[in-house]
Amino acid sequence: MICPKCGNECDDNQMFCNACGTKLKNFVPTDQEEIVVPDRTRPTSNIHREESRTAAINTGNKGKNDNVLNKENKGKNDNALNKENKKPKKNSRRLESELLDNDNITDAGFASKKTKAKYKNDKYNVSSNKNVNPKKSGKNVAIVALIAIVAVVATVAITISIKKASMTKKFNQYYNNGTVYYNQQNYKDARTQFYTASNNAVNNEQRVKSYVMVYKVDSIIGGYEKEEIEFLEALIAIDNSNIDYYKELIVLYQNNDMNSKIEPLIAGAPSNMKEELTNYNGTIPVANYKEGVYRNPINVELSSSNDVTIYYTTDGSNAIESETKTEYSSPIKLKKEGIYTIRAYSVDKNGKASKEMTIKYTLEFIKVDAPIIKPDSGKYTSDQKIEATAASDTIIYYTTDGTTPTTKSKKYKGAIDMPKGDSIYYFIAVNAEGVVSDVTTRVYNFTPEYSKTYDEALESLKRSIGGMDIIFNDNDDGDIYNFEYREIAEISDKYYYIISCEMTTKKNKTKSTTYAVSCDDAICYKASYGSDGNYSISTSNDD
Repeated sequence: MICPKCGNECDDNQMFCNACGTKLKNFVPTDQEEIVVPDRTRPTSNIHREESRTAAINTGNKGKNDNVLNKENKGKNDNALNKENKKPKKNSRRLESELLDNDNITDAGFASKKTKAKYKNDKYNVSSNKNVNPKKSGKNVAIVALIAIVAVVATVAITISIKKASMTKKFNQYYNNGTVYYNQQNYKDARTQFYTASNNAVNNEQRVKSYVMVYKVDSIIGGYEKEEIEFLEALIAIDNSNIDYYKELIVLYQNNDMNSKIEPLIAGAPSNMKEELTNYNGTIPVANYKEGVYRNPINVELSSSNDVTIYYTTDGSNAIESETKTEYSSPIKLKKEGIYTIRAYSVDKNGKASKEMTIKYTLEFIKVDAPIIKPDSGKYTSDQKIEATAASDTIIYYTTDGTTPTTKSKKYKGAIDMPKGDSIYYFIAVNAEGVVSDVTTRVYNFTPEYSKTYDEALESLKRSIGGMDIIFNDNDDGDIYNFEYREIAEISDKYYYIISCEMTTKKNKTKSTTYAVSCDDAICYKASYGSDGNYSISTSNDD
């Protein structure tokens, strides 16, 4: 047999060319060798049966069986003929008449007999043989024919057995060689050995073993999708109980634009597999949301039925060719209104890429009203409470550092005291579906008006500084005091001017002290700053 593709000479029993892997003949899923037995006709008369069997013996067993037949007839039939010749001649005439009247005897059949009855007659010039017993003669011929048939069948069976043994030996040799190459990751040589083994397989068990390994090697090497499909189809023809064959074939159909073959494949599968195969996605990624318009943000999850790595883009660019594609590891969050086009594909452990999937989403959100914040932005001199309100099915979040709030920002739980000085607030409202409102911004400057001004507080501190026993015991005239305003601090629900004082004596000794002067009555206290970030106050008697 000559390969039609590369011209390589192949054995007649090969299914695939060893050189190029081209399919040479259709796969026949059977482990039975066809045995041809010579055809035997069944004549309607005893004489015709004798003639037919005699012809079969003379034709199929010429030589050896002729001797058997001649010996068989030499004794019995010769005696019968001698006795026949002694009987009256009218019986010879009657036998002749019977022979001529029998429609089942043809000229060809009559002429083919080796042991003709001879009758002495002017018209036919044949001798009499009417004493031959047809039943005994037919029985002898049948025995000889049966022996001949058994001999032929035995010869064929022995030939087939020898051929099978030889091919099995070759199969094991090539298969074992392929296994060695496969374990060494020498897939090219492994492929050749497994191919050759498949051409020497004599039963379904051997075919399955070799076909599976050829398919595995082709999957690793790549570029043999057509051959992979043929081997999987052959495997299913042998064993339709292995659902993995169906799944892998579905993947190949998907990736080679052969989707029309998937439905018939599933329809022909065993009933206990059909539901699972119908829901099988293969290696092409599948999204958990169908293409369409959505009123709320969605988290798109990509999945595949096989253990593969998925890559995707969200800007509509080709995921396979894109240099900015992203490896899928978590849901793709679509939070803002707009049109998104997700394109994705997968890569298996052998580096084989699936076909690309494309899906488009349009997000048109239901509007969520922005929070209402009071008071408005501005300058304030008295204590204020900042209050936020929004729809009852929303949650309000805010920030004070100038960043846009998210659902991870501070959650608004109640009125907020306006801090002194400058401050900025951003507020959003988020509904149960995750729709975010616009941002509401407030900017405040809070400078409280107190009963005592800073200047009044400082004068009070200067007047009382000597009576607080905070100067060195040798407080002589000529000491120098430097005062510095720090801040207004809230201590025990009251406000104080925090002032630092540094004294330098005429002997050049220095000492620093922090004071808290009440904004309400200008009473002076010593102040200390704690590790908790708050001030505490005390009089000189507390030292």
